[in-house]
Amino acid sequence: MKCGDVAHAEALFYSSKEKELSSYGAMMKGYVDNNLPEKVIDLFNAVENPDDVHMLLLFNSCAQLKTKEALDLVKKISKQIPKSFYSNPHL
Repeated sequence: MKCGDVAHAEALFYSSKEKELSSYGAMMKGYVDNNLPEKVIDLFNAVENPDDVHMLLLFNSCAQLKTKEALDLVKKISKQIPKSFYSNPHL
């Protein structure tokens, strides 16, 4: 999606029957890079057991939005971060 071809990337992503966690991350990163933070949030909500990468992408998209709703989402997700993530220097 680095070339801005969001529609093609979405077609490939959504046509895949079995999506890996890394596929979600790549798609979310593409949305962040193409200034589509709302789509990052939608996709984050579809991820089962998001990891630190997915949370960072979510936080980045919420920062792009700069809304009260986005801040509230960050607060909500922050409370759900597993204790094991606290030792991760990326978070």
